Amino acid sequence: MPKMVYHEYMPSSDSMAAQIVDIKSAVKQKYIRVTGLDSPKYPYKVLQPENNCGDLKSLLGLYTNDALKDIVDALKADTPKNVRKELLIPLLSNEIIKNFEMLLKIMDDSLYHLLLKFKNIQKLPLNGLNIKSSFVSYLLQRGYLFRCLSQDEEFLLIPDELLHILDRLDEAEAGKIVGRNTVICKIGRGILYYYGVVDEYKFSMCLHIMFDSFVKGRPDIKIAFSKLNYSDYYRAKDLYQNVDIIFENYSRYALEVNDFYFNDNYHRRYFAYYSVFDPCNIYYEQQGREDLDFYPLSCNELMAGHLPDTKAKNAMRDYLTGHLTLDSIKANLLIEEWTCYVKNGENPNTYMNRILGYMDFKSPDQINEMFSFSSMYFMNELNQWKIKGHTPNELNGIRIEEQRREAAYKESDAECKGIWDKTGRNDPCPCGS
Repeated sequence: MPKMVYHEYMPSSDSMAAQIVDIKSAVKQKYIRVTGLDSPKYPYKVLQPENNCGDLKSLLGLYTNDALKDIVDALKADTPKNVRKELLIPLLSNEIIKNFEMLLKIMDDSLYHLLLKFKNIQKLPLNGLNIKSSFVSYLLQRGYLFRCLSQDEEFLLIPDELLHILDRLDEAEAGKIVGRNTVICKIGRGILYYYGVVDEYKFSMCLHIMFDSFVKGRPDIKIAFSKLNYSDYYRAKDLYQNVDIIFENYSRYALEVNDFYFNDNYHRRYFAYYSVFDPCNIYYEQQGREDLDFYPLSCNELMAGHLPDTKAKNAMRDYLTGHLTLDSIKANLLIEEWTCYVKNGENPNTYMNRILGYMDFKSPDQINEMFSFSSMYFMNELNQWKIKGHTPNELNGIRIEEQRREAAYKESDAECKGIWDKTGRNDPCPCGS
């Protein structure tokens, strides 16, 4: 997972989003690839509980009243917040226990394996614990874990009551439930990888129907948005309980998924893949292409160990390292950033100077060769969100033969000059359109 940091993002005035909604309300947070981020800032202060005081009420008693109210909000509990601290703590303690028991029924395997680390061990040192910061934040915000200091070392501590629940857990039965939940989360995450942004209702339809095809042993069946129907959806919704709840909970701690609202006519919630710069703009671009259906998907594609853009990335990586003698680390960084721009449909004028700055060209011809190759074998082979998960080459009916691709980037510089000409009027545009 690339490390990302938030930056303010303003869509251009000629973008679809800016034309439909007020440009100020279309400001979104843009992700930029960075390295060397500071250590994650976890919520809530580090506690110093007395020895043998690991019960939930004692730990909650070390928090301020405002922090307790934040936990109530994170749990979306009905617990009244306008009561004195000594009255709020027992009510909140019961809510945490109840919600933790529910969590064990709706989590995926990544969160499950994290919690199993605490089984029979009440606290673990934070340093050296190889876990995602988003997982830790999720558990801290809901009172499932606490930060504590012991002998100048910071630990993550699970309250006694929750530890007893974990210790009694039937791992065989829990594994079946978690396995089912993980399939649901992978399908949902895969939908967003291809489509970028989907409104909550259509996402629920697609998720239920695709999970139904998986359960029935038909994971290779391709399903398109235009083929979704209400009868299949409601039947699947009756058969499989908590599918929406499982994915909504997953979106709270998974780095790959965001959810948001924007000011459309219905003020609905939307799910988006984590590297979508401007979900509002992507959504309106898709809406403007009514004659184009979303790329049809199958469960096998969504649950595959490799991503569909891998071939295009590998081709470009081999070209950069073999043709332009870029080192592999720099090539990988360049490709990840470049991919992000292309999939978001960014204007090449806004990013190509930055991309070219990574490379060292010997002549203008070499630049043209690189553009020709990247256009055909990289940018136009990426699944792009504005065109609903399709690749430009696919929509143009272009099929790239594997042998031709291999020959293109393995030939010598001299031979390649005979193969790659400057971009002509009928050639695919280097911008990926």
